[in-house]
Amino acid sequence: MMKKIKKEDFLDYLKNWGKIVEIEEGIDVKDLFLPKEEIYLVFHKKKDSVEQDEFRNIERKVVFNIPPCYAKSIELLDFNFLREPLDSFYKERRDSILVVVKACRNPHNFCFCTSLGNSPFDRKGDIFIFEKDGYYFAEPLTDRAKEVLAWDKYEDVSQDEFKEVELEKQKVEKEIEKFDIVNLDKKLYSVFNDKIWKELSFRCVNCGACTFHCPVCYCFDIQDVDRTNWGYRERVWDSCMFSIYSYETSGHNPRAERHARMRNRIMHKFAYYPVSYKEYQCVGCGKCVEVCPTGFDIREALLRLKEVVNE
Repeated sequence: MMKKIKKEDFLDYLKNWGKIVEIEEGIDVKDLFLPKEEIYLVFHKKKDSVEQDEFRNIERKVVFNIPPCYAKSIELLDFNFLREPLDSFYKERRDSILVVVKACRNPHNFCFCTSLGNSPFDRKGDIFIFEKDGYYFAEPLTDRAKEVLAWDKYEDVSQDEFKEVELEKQKVEKEIEKFDIVNLDKKLYSVFNDKIWKELSFRCVNCGACTFHCPVCYCFDIQDVDRTNWGYRERVWDSCMFSIYSYETSGHNPRAERHARMRNRIMHKFAYYPVSYKEYQCVGCGKCVEVCPTGFDIREALLRLKEVVNE
C-alpha cells in the first residue's frame, strides 16, 4: 500500500541508509552499477615477488529519482551478472545501492517503453514514488525497502489520491508512441541472411554511442595496465559495434562488416536475449535514438524488420 510522506521526512530517512545520488540529466545510471572503468586488482613488483593491494571500498548509496525504464534495465543487468557464474564485484556494488524509482510523468518524444510491454509508472526498484504537493506517495517493494523507515507510522494514500495516480498513468501512457512488434523475436532468425541488414546499417558509422549510452548494454573488456614497478587489471566498457570487438587472435573476424555488427546488436536485443531470459534486452528509453550522430532510429529499424519478415 502506498504511504503519504512529507518529502523532507522521506529524504531524511533515506540519508540514514546511504549517500543520496539524485538522478539528473547527464548522470549515467548504468555507470553506478557497472562502472566505465573498474579496477579488479592492483599489484606492485618487488625484487623477488609481486604483491597485490586491497583497495575496494564500496560506499552505500541511495540512487534517487530513477525512471522506471532505467530500473528495468538494472533488472536486466542482474540477469547477466547475478546468475552463475556470479560476478562478485557487480553483486557487491549492487547490494550497496538502494533504488528509489520515480513515476515518469514527462516522457521524451524518443521514448517507446509501452511498445515493449513496460510503463512509465511501473513499480520497480526498492521503493516506488509519485510526487505531489510537497509529499511523496511511496510504496516499498522489497524487504530491504521495508527496513528503511517506519512505514506504519504514515497514513495510507486515500482512494481518491490513488485514483489520481492511476489517471496520471493512463494520461502519460497515451502520450508515448506505441507500435506492435509482437512475436518479432521469433521471426528475426528467418531474415538473418537478408539484405535488409545492409540497408539498415547504411547510416551507421560504428561510433558505439548507442551501446555506451544504452542502460542495458554490458559488453566489456579486461585490460592489464603495466607500469614501471606496478600495474593494475581493470574492466572497461566495450562495444559490439567496434570492428575490433570480435577480432580473433587467429586474424579472423566473424563480424568484420558493418552490417554484421548492426545485425548482432539488434538480434541480441530482440532475438537472442528473449531466448535466454524471456525478456527484450531493451527498455524503450530511446537513449540510442537521442545520441546517434546520424539519426539512426531503432524504432524505424524494428518496423522495417517487421515488414520484411511478414513479406
